[in-house]
Amino acid sequence: MQSVDNSNESDDFKEVIEYMEKKQEEVDNLVEQWLKEQDLLDTYDAIDAYITGREEDANEAVAKWIEEQGLVNSFNKIDSFLQDTEMDEEDLEDWLKQNELFDDYVKIDDYMDKKQSEVDTVVEEWLESEGKLEIYKKITDYMQEKQDALEKEVEQWMQEHDLI
Repeated sequence: MQSVDNSNESDDFKEVIEYMEKKQEEVDNLVEQWLKEQDLLDTYDAIDAYITGREEDANEAVAKWIEEQGLVNSFNKIDSFLQDTEMDEEDLEDWLKQNELFDDYVKIDDYMDKKQSEVDTVVEEWLESEGKLEIYKKITDYMQEKQDALEKEVEQWMQEHDLI
């Protein structure tokens, strides 16, 4: 029986990851420098801390709800599978159905979406009450612009190196 040599694919993948990480670090540094130049670094850090706190609260609420609903085993199976696998929505749905986890997945996903929506609402209300909503939008627009440019640059680099 012949073995298949995937070492080139593995090396290509590592090279792409290394390039993406290098470029992401450059973008992160660029954003941080821009925040400093705009005198927004402290404001961004405060907003980020507030958002992180609300997200942690929501994650705790989700974990508690999953436990209360008796969905811990299902959640762990799904989470473990998703950590180890990359697949499209259709394949995921098939796997969930084959493993009799689809209904549990939908329940968990819906509840997580609900909690995220609550976080979004609370954060937006807080930003408005603090007079920071426009500043936050300015920051996130700039960050998204740089992230989009990064993705475009990585894609171009991959094409130049015949990786896509």
